[in-house]
Amino acid sequence: MVTVIGRRPTSLPTQIPTTTEGVTREDIERTVNATDSEDALKYFPSLLVRKRYIGDYNHAILSSRASGTGNSARSAVYADGILLSNYLGNGVGGLSFAPRWGLVTPEEIERVDVMYGPFSAAYAGNSVGAVVDYVTRMPTRFEAHAKVGLVAQPFELYGMKTTYRAWAASTSVGSRDGDWSWWINVNRTDSDGQPLTFATRLASSGVTGSTGTAVTGAVAGLNSANQPWLLLGAGTQYRTAQDHLKLKLAYDLAPTLRASYVFGAWRNEDAGVRAASAGHDVVMCPEQHVYLDHRQSPDPGEPIPVGEVHTLEDVYAYEPALSGARLRGVQAQVWSEHLDSARRVDYMAFPRLSAFAEVAWSSGSRDYAEFLPRLRDHHLPRLDALGVEYRPLDGPHPWQTRPGVPGRPR
Repeated sequence: MVTVIGRRPTSLPTQIPTTTEGVTREDIERTVNATDSEDALKYFPSLLVRKRYIGDYNHAILSSRASGTGNSARSAVYADGILLSNYLGNGVGGLSFAPRWGLVTPEEIERVDVMYGPFSAAYAGNSVGAVVDYVTRMPTRFEAHAKVGLVAQPFELYGMKTTYRAWAASTSVGSRDGDWSWWINVNRTDSDGQPLTFATRLASSGVTGSTGTAVTGAVAGLNSANQPWLLLGAGTQYRTAQDHLKLKLAYDLAPTLRASYVFGAWRNEDAGVRAASAGHDVVMCPEQHVYLDHRQSPDPGEPIPVGEVHTLEDVYAYEPALSGARLRGVQAQVWSEHLDSARRVDYMAFPRLSAFAEVAWSSGSRDYAEFLPRLRDHHLPRLDALGVEYRPLDGPHPWQTRPGVPGRPR
């Protein structure tokens, strides 16, 4: 018996006046030591992923010749037609809005296609730079994969000499039974990246003081303008641990029609505890608890709902996963890329910021039932007097809603 398998030469439109490039699974296995999905793009012409170290989860944005790293939203990344790009930010201010690369693993890639330039109405205006489409596969019989990778990076600069290490482990298993097929992948990456910036001070900017504790260790040098300066230490150094779980199910309704379901979970652990154990002082500000730009309730009336639900009670109940001398404080965040006015910032910050103040400034146990009357009877009138347009305890005012704006809830 002879089996003939036909495959599309590309997943992208072909009858258009533009340049396309593609690589197959076999190409990737032969030419790329892919530790993650963005590595599959390594040798595409006129395409760059700004990946600074293994496990770079917040700055690995895509750029092309038509749209550099200053225009990260001018490209589109898909996996089986599902958008992976994050358009909540753009350019230098949006470097923390990288595509969700972790939702595709190298083992499941069938092919990757790239279309350069805005030449197809099949894609939105964000495709002005490039469109990347990952086509993943389903197994035709039982298969299992396991992979472990280790990296050691010697680093010697400005009097500092050390070695940074990373490791990644991945396992996949899948099979097919009749018209049903399934695929499960679990992987973990633990990476200690090299310093990306250095704190400096011009030698002419100050003199030695007569008070305080004298310290040593600064490295003298010249900056790009040939001015004497001191390099005080390393900055922007990331220790990151990422876990990823993916499940795919598919049922072939007909030879040319398939129904599929994909579930993916991705987590980047907060590194505060590990940093403290390594001797660093830490300020805890985890997204899972104290990002106040996240929506305040599951009510669809919440204006431009973004992220996970962090209710007033959730914020009040937050306890840092760290204590002791290395914990220097806690911090709440309000990212404003979707907050278009001071009124919207007021709405998202208050009264949750009042609850967070008790987390930061109180000691011992706290009682939400005791806190609520104090907030309602004493503090909210103060906010009214100051003109703060906070979110009422029973939900937004009609003029605070944004009906029809879907947001990006998780």
